[in-house]
Amino acid sequence: IAWRFNEAAFAQTKLILDSALDCIISIDHEGKIIEFNPAAEKTFGYPRSEAIGKAMADLIIPPSLREAHCRGLAHYLATGQGPVLGKRIEITAVRADGTEFPVELTIVPIRTGSLPIFTGFLRDITERKRAEAARKAAEARFAGILDIAADGIIAVDDSQRIVLFNKGAEQIFGYSSEE
Repeated sequence: IAWRFNEAAFAQTKLILDSALDCIISIDHEGKIIEFNPAAEKTFGYPRSEAIGKAMADLIIPPSLREAHCRGLAHYLATGQGPVLGKRIEITAVRADGTEFPVELTIVPIRTGSLPIFTGFLRDITERKRAEAARKAAEARFAGILDIAADGIIAVDDSQRIVLFNKGAEQIFGYSSEE
């Protein structure tokens, strides 16, 4: 019965890994890939069969970050501490074709005996970064238009507090926007 339960649990875990929208990549204590789910294949451009057993640093970490990754792994193995473990961070990754792109990453260490494995959950945030950049550019254009408008433009919030007072309004009313 215990064997069947484990077999069922393994099958369920495989289904979860295979259907996850985020990349799930696990490495052993030497930094070699031991799990590379379909989302990782799609995102990074490597088939699972090619990724398994390879050093993760050589596949998905940009050259400029590889040394820091290796130092971090060695530091964890020596001290049991890692500053990025268990946190959500934004960092750069690299695809099989060499293009670098932004990812959101969480890494968790898992003890399976005397040596840990590490599982990373990654999400490509390229589109989010593009949208943020477009929003900032639009806000800058809007602010520029407000600054050069000769007309006074004033906006108030629901409580009737002034939240926008452009240079035209400053000239008309004699108050600075700070006032």
